[in-house]
Amino acid sequence: MKNLSWLRAISANLYRRKERFHRIHWGLRLACLFALALTACAPGSNAQSPLSNGDIQPTRTPAPLPTLTPVPTSPPRQLISIWLDWEYEELQGLYDVLERYMQQTPQVEFAITYYPREQLLEAFEIAAATGEGPSILLGPSSWGPSLREQGFVLNLSPLLDPGMESDVHPIAWTQAAKGTQLFGLPLELQGIVLYRNRSLAAQPVANVEEWLQIAEQMKLENRNAIALDLEVKNSLPMMAACGDDVFDLRGEILVFDQGGECWLGLLARLGDLGSVIFASEEDVDLFKSGQTAWLIASTTLRDDLTEAIGVTNLKVDPWPQYEKEGFPLRGFTWSENIYLVAGSTESNLEASWKFVQFLFGNEGQEILSDPGGAAHIPTTSVIEPPDSLMLEASSMLRAGIPFPLESELDIVQEPLLAAIQVVVSQGADPGFALRMAEERYELLRSSSLSN
Repeated sequence: MKNLSWLRAISANLYRRKERFHRIHWGLRLACLFALALTACAPGSNAQSPLSNGDIQPTRTPAPLPTLTPVPTSPPRQLISIWLDWEYEELQGLYDVLERYMQQTPQVEFAITYYPREQLLEAFEIAAATGEGPSILLGPSSWGPSLREQGFVLNLSPLLDPGMESDVHPIAWTQAAKGTQLFGLPLELQGIVLYRNRSLAAQPVANVEEWLQIAEQMKLENRNAIALDLEVKNSLPMMAACGDDVFDLRGEILVFDQGGECWLGLLARLGDLGSVIFASEEDVDLFKSGQTAWLIASTTLRDDLTEAIGVTNLKVDPWPQYEKEGFPLRGFTWSENIYLVAGSTESNLEASWKFVQFLFGNEGQEILSDPGGAAHIPTTSVIEPPDSLMLEASSMLRAGIPFPLESELDIVQEPLLAAIQVVVSQGADPGFALRMAEERYELLRSSSLSN
């Protein structure tokens, strides 16, 4: 097998150029062309037979053609194409997986196509609608229900080995299934966690009250505890601290039925920790520059934060408890999924599924969890995250709130954000703000249903 260093160099160059569309074709492409021309030429002779009269030529019999031994042929090779939006380090980890797999299965080759995240879904849907999609799509769990509804990805339930299911953290399966249909396989856990810069805050906090006391002391020392981004994606799962479910089994939001008023009151208290922002990068920038001690953000920022403040300073803390109700704050958890694309030939589907099993299995996830490579948090309970920071993040994600793949979250975000803003920034009554948000939500939902 050829060394992959040339591929890594090419992909690094292509990735860093930030072109609109990057395509890397990769594999051991073998092409054999055999040509054979046989010519039987019996040269003439002017020599006279000693038995002839000199003007009679001897009869010539053509020599038989040689028997050809068939050239051994290799079995047909299968091309597995993968579309993704992974970062450079993640691609290096994927190449390690491919290299390991091809040592075991040399009759396959791969084509890797990279798109930026904001372009990948649209490009895939256009290609899949015309039968030009890849064999495998790697993308977030939030895409799964729509892709399955459109018939672009396969239901994997009939293919799944029961042993595979038992080894995976239960919260990961919530990000890959709808009823009995398994529209993807959860490859990596992601979600919202609480980061801490231990050079600014030596210890985690046990509860919200302790957090507020530390924040007040830091203000006296001209330091900031946190820049708090209370956009709905960050703040809504904190309703779990009030002891109530955020969504019912159908994915419908429960904030107007139970716990919503408690939740807004909790956010009002958290607003005293530091500056409050909404859907901005300011909180990340302040944390990376060492100006705040805590940050609520996605696990996908882990490597950037480590580079900014140092591996010895970055920690992922357990969520503080809301002492009023006795439950901890929590964040959303989702996954990066493997989708097997519909429309493949039977042979390509078989080859793709074999690779998916390897990628999703313990060996593939162990390679991808390497902190020096892709640094993915594995979804399987068999593979333990190899460093302390990943282990801390994994623990918090497994205790998180499953991200609602099918809910009216898009509709409810605007009313809830308005309620959060008037309560936290203007001191409005949580009950009044919640009633106003519910009225606005009902109007938006009615309008959506009529369209």
